[in-house]
Amino acid sequence: MNNATFIIAVFCVALMSAQVVEVQAQIQIILEPIRLAASDTLDLDVRLLSEMNRLKHPVNAFQFVVIAPPYVNFIGSDSRYTLSDKNGWSTAHNIENGRVGGFSSSTDAIVRNGVLIRLQFLLKDTDTRGTIELREFRLNNGFPDHLPVIPSLRLDLVEHLE
Repeated sequence: MNNATFIIAVFCVALMSAQVVEVQAQIQIILEPIRLAASDTLDLDVRLLSEMNRLKHPVNAFQFVVIAPPYVNFIGSDSRYTLSDKNGWSTAHNIENGRVGGFSSSTDAIVRNGVLIRLQFLLKDTDTRGTIELREFRLNNGFPDHLPVIPSLRLDLVEHLE
């Protein structure tokens, strides 16, 4: 093997190693039901989770579209007591098309794990089946990456509170 071939081989191995490290830096998105009351109102936390309680890449914007079964109404979002509830952040939702988003200045970016925003739903049926999905989910302009690509929650796994 000549020197040029050896250098190219080492470069390729280093490049593959760098890509593996980036995959490990992805942020996990978890949907946590925090309450399903007898009135069939569901509060759902959208949680950011990364290694060591710190995000490698700060988040200063997010957006997604809520998709829910026909008998589940998306009734809004709430940023109180979440990571996006601080000066410099602006969040909004549109219940007509399911869009939710928020943004901040880079000095107010999110750098740690926690609840990004809370979603609220009204269930029309107590025998709840189906899946709530957050499609077109994006942090910043698509960087950092997140897993799963489409965060979701199977409603039949949510326990009802009496």
